Amino acid sequence: WTPAVTLVYLGFLRTDQADLAIVLLTFTVAISTVTHFGYQTNHLDLSPHFSGTLMGIANSASNVMSIIAPLIVGYIVTDTTNLLQWRIIFSLAGGISFVGNLLFLFFGTAKAQHWNDAPQQVICKTTQQRNSELSLETKNAQSCVQKDASSIGSSRETLNLV
Repeated sequence: WTPAVTLVYLGFLRTDQADLAIVLLTFTVAISTVTHFGYQTNHLDLSPHFSGTLMGIANSASNVMSIIAPLIVGYIVTDTTNLLQWRIIFSLAGGISFVGNLLFLFFGTAKAQHWNDAPQQVICKTTQQRNSELSLETKNAQSCVQKDASSIGSSRETLNLV
């Protein structure tokens, strides 16, 4: 909640308080950086198997917001010396930070999701004949082992390359 409070407070500083503005902005960025540690590890908590995909989706949404933010500032701030217009921008940024944190507190979780577990796979090790083709007899003599996603040792085993 600290970044939200400091962002809103930044909007209420006067023009002669530039040093305080720099300190507050530096503090806000530092605290925001620390909060990203929890945010980024949450992808691993939700789904160890698909954490990269989740991170890609979250990063894409973040990058879209980085594109939209300057457009909103350009629309609201028509006079860069008007403190009221900058107060709106900093209050908006603080409000977005506050609402995002509040939503995570209510709906966020660190429990692994049900879609994290891959369906069980059947791994069959086949014996090949001299001409490297499987005959019906060989196919019937396959040794098949049913494995779930946690017991699969490597991608080579999954692809039957062992």
